[in-house]
Amino acid sequence: MGLLVFILEMAVGLSLLTGTFVPLVGGLLGTALQINLLLGNYSVPGEWFWTYPLLIVSHLALLMGRAGRVFGVDALLAPRFAGREEYAGVVERLLLYAV
Repeated sequence: MGLLVFILEMAVGLSLLTGTFVPLVGGLLGTALQINLLLGNYSVPGEWFWTYPLLIVSHLALLMGRAGRVFGVDALLAPRFAGREEYAGVVERLLLYAV
């Protein structure tokens, strides 16, 4: 389980550094990891309970804001999928929401 969490955290970090699939990996996966951290540390005495909801909100901002479309790989991928919604297959429609 520790190796899986390490790999997922590395994926979130690389996604945010390179701007690749930021809404999907940086936003959605990061939110899931923060919820996991919140549930795991909720009943620990001395923990700051308000820290984890703030971390969740930051990942939700990445999910909604489409941060990778400014400087990143998503800026190069987004124009390829835009305007082709009616001709796109299932995979292309999913990729449109991922970039």
